[in-house]
Amino acid sequence: MAENSIVITDTSQLVDWVAAGAKPKSAWRIGTEHEKILFHRADFSPVAYEGKDGVGALLQSLCAHIGDKARPIMEKGHIIALKDGEGGSVTLEPGGQLELSGAPLVNLHQTCAETGRHLKHVRAVTTALGLGMLGIGYQPKWRRDEIPWMPKGRYKIMRNYMPKVGRFGLDMMLRSCTVQVNLDYADEVDMRRKFRTSLALQPVATALFANSPFRDGKPSGLLSTRAEAWTDTDNARCGVPACVFDPAFGYELAIIMEEGIRQMLGGDDNGFYYITLYNENYRQPPMAKDIKEGILQGMYLLQSSKKQEGPKVKLLGSGSIIQQVLEAARMLDEQFGVASNVYSVTSFGELRKEAINCERWNMLNPEKNKKMAYIERILEDSNGPFVIATDYMKAYGEQLRKYIPDDLHVLGTDGFGRSDSRETLRNFFEVDRYFIVIATLNILAQQDKISANELKRAIKTFDIDVDKLNPLIL
Repeated sequence: MAENSIVITDTSQLVDWVAAGAKPKSAWRIGTEHEKILFHRADFSPVAYEGKDGVGALLQSLCAHIGDKARPIMEKGHIIALKDGEGGSVTLEPGGQLELSGAPLVNLHQTCAETGRHLKHVRAVTTALGLGMLGIGYQPKWRRDEIPWMPKGRYKIMRNYMPKVGRFGLDMMLRSCTVQVNLDYADEVDMRRKFRTSLALQPVATALFANSPFRDGKPSGLLSTRAEAWTDTDNARCGVPACVFDPAFGYELAIIMEEGIRQMLGGDDNGFYYITLYNENYRQPPMAKDIKEGILQGMYLLQSSKKQEGPKVKLLGSGSIIQQVLEAARMLDEQFGVASNVYSVTSFGELRKEAINCERWNMLNPEKNKKMAYIERILEDSNGPFVIATDYMKAYGEQLRKYIPDDLHVLGTDGFGRSDSRETLRNFFEVDRYFIVIATLNILAQQDKISANELKRAIKTFDIDVDKLNPLIL
């Protein structure tokens, strides 16, 4: 531990640190960070740190170009940044992206002048070295493994950490670029107001400045591939904070609330609508066509596989755990060759209630054509197996077993209650993406649709503790 390191032992230390940043309005400033991707003009290849035309040489040349007021910043013999003598600095991102970390300035006019001055300096140096700059949110051409890492100590730490907490952490480090702004605040109330405003504006800003529709040299299917990278980088620190918004599939909530208002205000329904909302952060997809009935009935097809060959499964999830289900579907496809259809279950109770009503009607009207429950209609001719995952007890998903046409495995949080992060609890109660995959492969192996070795491989790959006690009896 460094001599000047401070050990955090109480949250008050963090509160005090934030409070210390408060300033009167007269002292407010704007700080801008401007990133760009470097490339070799001759062949559009990535730029390594080493070499006469590498990033290290660029920083040295930039120091010389700026003049005596510039000061290099070294780390273990490598130049990793420089002070520009104007209150700002030029720094390196992990994949060689070059960043202006601007000085605290009074207004946007000064910011514009600073950025223009910086780009003029950098352009002169990059031109001499045969390099170019790309102002785009995501590297459109190179694969992640083609991009050289910069020799910066903290990037080595991040390189090891990021794959443990998300799929896109290394992409964020190596392939993304952005322009960022830092604003001063008067006090906690002012900071909270600015923070909430920035969150509300973020979707608009993402749409307005979306400029990264490519990945690995081909269309990604997105207008902002950079924005997608932040949906699974490190969800403990990224996304919309739960203290500001309560995220869910917004279109599901809108449809259910609209129908509840219609029935209670425009109809004869004097009952209650009970809605559970989650504080988990994830990307909100657009609403597909022709799913309104399914949302209100309790279930609809969220994602289907186009694969024609190989084993196929049906995965069901409700609420925010649907993100784990979707990730499990991806892992089954990419690692085990298993195709999945994913269903979002908006109400296990409505599905069961409607099915029971159909059974009753059929019993009392034997002379008439039998009614088929909605869940039976939507799953008719569907081959399993089926896996249900929820954040509730297994009995919640077991309500549907009678109406599922093939082998079913239900995952749930049975056991003694405890407090921890949602990620940790889902793993403890064996309902997360890894156990969804394990449960699926287990049924497929029992049906002889895959080799049992595939199940063993998954257990080993996911580092599943087979000697762990059943959470039900802990």
